[in-house]
Amino acid sequence: MQFSFMERITRLYLFILLLLSYHYSNGQQLIFDTLKTDEGINKSIIWLTSTYGSGFGHKIYNYDPGIKTDLRIAARHNTSTWTDVVTITSDAKVAIGSINNPAAKLHVDGLQGGLLGKFTQSNVAPTDAYLNIGNLTNSVGYFIPNIVGRSLSPGRPFGIYITGEAPDTTPTSVDVNLAAVVLDGRNKTGAVLANNNVLAVNSYGQNLLMVKANGSVGIGTQDTKGYKLAVNGNAIFTRVKVEAYSGWPDYVFEKDYQLPALMDIEKYILEHKHLPDVPSAAIVEKEGQDLGEMNKILMRKVEELTLYLIAQDKRIKDLEQALKK
Repeated sequence: MQFSFMERITRLYLFILLLLSYHYSNGQQLIFDTLKTDEGINKSIIWLTSTYGSGFGHKIYNYDPGIKTDLRIAARHNTSTWTDVVTITSDAKVAIGSINNPAAKLHVDGLQGGLLGKFTQSNVAPTDAYLNIGNLTNSVGYFIPNIVGRSLSPGRPFGIYITGEAPDTTPTSVDVNLAAVVLDGRNKTGAVLANNNVLAVNSYGQNLLMVKANGSVGIGTQDTKGYKLAVNGNAIFTRVKVEAYSGWPDYVFEKDYQLPALMDIEKYILEHKHLPDVPSAAIVEKEGQDLGEMNKILMRKVEELTLYLIAQDKRIKDLEQALKK
């Protein structure tokens, strides 16, 4: 006779539990080759460990919900009602909690506010180092997945360490948006985000860096004002290169360029307190400055100044020649 996977597991459990029960209750050993149960559901072994309060105990039984069969472990914790705590299905899935129809190989169903999983090491106190998986909020009916890693490594800066191992290959055109470690923020319909932030780097709730849906990055600020990079604070660079600026002012040296008269520039300075075409201090303070545009303006001013100096030098030489005569 062929037995199903669930039937074999059930028989093995029944055998072991019956053996243990007999040994500890009678002080004897019960030895046999095969332990069989009648075909059907709700075949069980029950331990009533304590009658304190409404009772404490455990029960192992089999069940047939249809399509598959289950081996279930139930418990009573100061109650007269049995509650399923573990389910092993005939299609090799395990459920922990009150759920009996696991949606994955391991399906954990917890209570509001409780941890879903905790991983520790036997030679380290569980309060000193752990990996917790749970719900960030205690608000009833809400679930925010949360992973917390606490390390024990005195004098070293570790908290949680994530490693992605990948072949060291150059990404193809199909994989240009992929990497050894990928953080992918998307909306619940599987599309790109349009309004929400994609990634936030915080320290105890204080934001340090924000990546927004349009790809802009804010450091020390969440408002990038439409720029790809916004930094609220000091920054240092070893090199900055600004490309694709048209109209570089070499045209100043063309023969038909009208060099502004110095008298007109003096009049403008006396009235506006800054050079023509150069943004005022008030505008820079309010709007900032475009490095590429400002460099272009400054280069034009330098080239115009060079022309003024050349013209001035010619006048001086002409005067010197006139004085010699």
